[in-house]
Amino acid sequence: MSKLKFKMKKSKLRNFLRMFFLNLIFNFLSLIFLTLPSNAGDATVGEDLFKKKCKQCHKTTEQVLIGPGLKDVTKRRDVEWIDRWLSNPKKMLKSDPIAQELKKNFKRDMPKIPEMSNEEHRKNIIEYLKTL
Repeated sequence: MSKLKFKMKKSKLRNFLRMFFLNLIFNFLSLIFLTLPSNAGDATVGEDLFKKKCKQCHKTTEQVLIGPGLKDVTKRRDVEWIDRWLSNPKKMLKSDPIAQELKKNFKRDMPKIPEMSNEEHRKNIIEYLKTL
């Protein structure tokens, strides 16, 4: 009988240690992922900023105003391109063929908007553009 009790105790101890370490690993990974900064912006904040700084020249449809309509813009351009464009359109006009084509088609430069120097503002605008 004592061998059987020993095996049961050993089995319970093994299960306890297995669960303990799995729980420890899970909690550690959760802590890491919860403390990582989010790369995504806030679409609601981006919409407000868009209304203040962009709607004078851009529609949220395919319709052209002064600049191109922005519906599905995140399907036509990747996020990194949009981020660079918002950050410094004049710099992109010097070497980027897409930016040069936009200038040719719309006959004007997109102005550098001071708020777009802020990375968080750009992320918010881009998140909003993804909703169009």
